[in-house]
Amino acid sequence: MQTRKSAKELAIRFSGAAPKVDEFGLHAEDCACVRCEAGYRPSAMQRDAAKRSAAAAAAAGAAGARKAAKLAEAREKIDADVDFTRRRLAELHAAHAAADADPRSKLFHELRAKGVSLPDALAEVDRQFPSDEGADDV
Repeated sequence: MQTRKSAKELAIRFSGAAPKVDEFGLHAEDCACVRCEAGYRPSAMQRDAAKRSAAAAAAAGAAGARKAAKLAEAREKIDADVDFTRRRLAELHAAHAAADADPRSKLFHELRAKGVSLPDALAEVDRQFPSDEGADDV
């Protein structure tokens, strides 16, 4: 038969030490809290499960770190490819502008658009714009 305890007795009994927690979040082996003193300590099976859970969480964290590193590497490669493409496009735009500014190129394109054959268009450009003998043709 249980006897009713006074509030003072309960206060003394429940004013025990605060629970000591181990690295897995369970009450430590040497915990002296009221719960553990009453015999409700975590079992060996619960401790093993907590260790496995912590190991799985650590492995997941490591996998996440590897994935983040892989994504950062891919992002760097993509950024480098984008920079290269931008530089190449700028070069092509400059070359296109230079070609448009060349009267020989302009005449050649006009002749080809009118349906003049390639050899005849080249001959007409050379006739209208004779090149210097010492100059390099591009």
